[in-house]
Amino acid sequence: MLKHFQIFIVALFINFNYNYAIDNHLKTNDTSLIKQLNKTVYWSENKNIDSTIYYSNLAAKNAFNLKDFTKKREVLLKINLLKRRAAINNPKNIEANKDYLKNCISFLRILSDYGDYDLGIKTTYQAKKIAEEIVYKTNDLELFEIQNSIYNYLINYNVTSRNINAAIKNSYEYISILDTHIKKDKFNTELILDKMLLSQFLSTQLTAIGDTLNSKNFDSIHVALFNNNKGKFRSLPYYEKCLIDYHLNGHRYKKINDLCFDIYNNKKKLERWIKSDKNGEVQMGYLHFRIAESCFYTGENNLAIKFGELAKDYFTINKDTRVLLRLSQILELAYSTKNNYPKAYKHLKYYDSLNTILANEKQYGTEQIYNFEFRKQKQTEIDSLINLKKEIENKNTLDQEKQKLATQKKISKTFFTITFLIAILILIISYLYIKSRKTNNIISNQNAQVKKANSEILDSINYAKKIQSAILPTTNFIKSILNNSFIYYQPKDIVAGDFYWLKKMEQSILFAVADCTGHGVPGALMSVLCNNALNRASAETKAINTGKILDITRDIVISELNSEENVKDGMDIALCCINKKTLFYSGANNPLWIIRKETDTVQEFKADKLPIGRHDISFPYNTHEIPINKGDSIYIFSDGFADQFGGDRGKKYKTKQFKDFLVSICKKEITIQQQLIQEEFKRWKGENEQIDDVCVMGIRV
Repeated sequence: MLKHFQIFIVALFINFNYNYAIDNHLKTNDTSLIKQLNKTVYWSENKNIDSTIYYSNLAAKNAFNLKDFTKKREVLLKINLLKRRAAINNPKNIEANKDYLKNCISFLRILSDYGDYDLGIKTTYQAKKIAEEIVYKTNDLELFEIQNSIYNYLINYNVTSRNINAAIKNSYEYISILDTHIKKDKFNTELILDKMLLSQFLSTQLTAIGDTLNSKNFDSIHVALFNNNKGKFRSLPYYEKCLIDYHLNGHRYKKINDLCFDIYNNKKKLERWIKSDKNGEVQMGYLHFRIAESCFYTGENNLAIKFGELAKDYFTINKDTRVLLRLSQILELAYSTKNNYPKAYKHLKYYDSLNTILANEKQYGTEQIYNFEFRKQKQTEIDSLINLKKEIENKNTLDQEKQKLATQKKISKTFFTITFLIAILILIISYLYIKSRKTNNIISNQNAQVKKANSEILDSINYAKKIQSAILPTTNFIKSILNNSFIYYQPKDIVAGDFYWLKKMEQSILFAVADCTGHGVPGALMSVLCNNALNRASAETKAINTGKILDITRDIVISELNSEENVKDGMDIALCCINKKTLFYSGANNPLWIIRKETDTVQEFKADKLPIGRHDISFPYNTHEIPINKGDSIYIFSDGFADQFGGDRGKKYKTKQFKDFLVSICKKEITIQQQLIQEEFKRWKGENEQIDDVCVMGIRV
């Protein structure tokens, strides 16, 4: 009986060690990556190109699976530098240079996804230099396509970093390279299309920096290429696609709409469009996608929904995640505009799931396959190592025999002790396991209930955000009344206590920015109550007396919050009314700033120090009557921007700095002002937590 028990314990011990070894191997993927990197460095220093390429590609493939971007970036940068050194040291080795350039494209794709533009620019310039040297030595079409990709990344990085001069310079170089290859292959429509789109890009950028002469020159090149190659384009749908890309670059969605419907409603054109690709469904999906996109931007939301759903079916079958991401965004916004919030929320959740999929689909595109000679070389190396090992084993045979005898004696002495201890340990573990299993079942049930409750609460808050968004004026409504205006709205949480308000009454336009007590869900509840009170007060007054409107609003809020607990919640607000050339303003703690066209200073109209709600004192709100002229800039806002902590010292932004910033941007276009305000807030906040909701409204008379 004892013998059987000992055999059982030994078998259990061996099985435990085996499983532990497997688990330990699965948890140490970084170790294999480090080994591959060390082998890459070793073979690079020994100038063995094939081995360097092989181990660097294995290391890169594992590095792409790392979840930590900082670590992934560090490893991929080291691999890229090793490949670059191999390419520089072997300029005549085409495969080494091509392997480095392919790796650069994959590395640049990762840097673009994570927004590391500084390293991206440095890498593209290094790759560009090597690509220029090797492409001229060969007629390799794959190398030419890699060179095209490098230039595309480089120009994109220049534009993103706002280095327009560098973007223009590199575009000139790229056009020169395209011209060289177009001369070799006059019938390559894709090269001609690339040159057309690049000419249009140069025309746009040169116009932006004031070089009108060269801008017209490239615009003429674009038109000439387009007209001279109509015959080539008409043989395939390149003609229509070129027109779509041309108008898409200029955001001319009405023309895209007309062009797509012309193809869709013309049977012959539609057949030609489908037959231009082996997979006709992809072409139809692309056409439906462009129709949905253009209809959305032209305000035809019913058509955008119809063709968006059709396009979604096509691209779901073909699994094009990036197009599906854009389609789900369009459908979510279109359904929201139609007040169909359940479907809007469905597409919003689908959009989030696609984002997660894209984050997990970072694929490495430069895998190297063993060729026969390299496998033979590796096998020779392995055989030599085996022979060397055998020689060492033969020399040390006697020493090993002695060591075996010594270890066997030690094992025999300690075996029974270890067996006994393991048996006791198994009994203890079994007892603890049974006890912990019961506890874990209780905890897991409680965790499941908590997760379910949290999920239901989060879904409710997300839907509350949709409801709150519904009470805010839409962008189209704002632009139809105040065309030359902007609103920067940045809630601290999913729902907000700040809100903006707009109403047109006969010849007057009422608008306001309000800051309700608190933020998040409590603030959102107050914002709905105060928004409703403001609507009722303006409907009852029907006058341009903003002070009277605030008086009535205060009475309504106090009445709605009438309770024995003496609640003093309410809101601060800046309310304005434009009537012809006069601005009427009343404020509850929130001021009005005006920057006149001919001055560079802020004219401040202070608010009454009395909130909308229950307070220790009470008096009527004052109404300021202010003459305004064309070109004057009007700003109203909540206190969230000025109170935000940030900067180098982690201090508040403060009102004076906010005034100076608005003065510095007030002469710019109103849409650019909104973008600059958003960038300034992000710059100041940095990694700090946002402390309050932010809402800023700007209007140019």
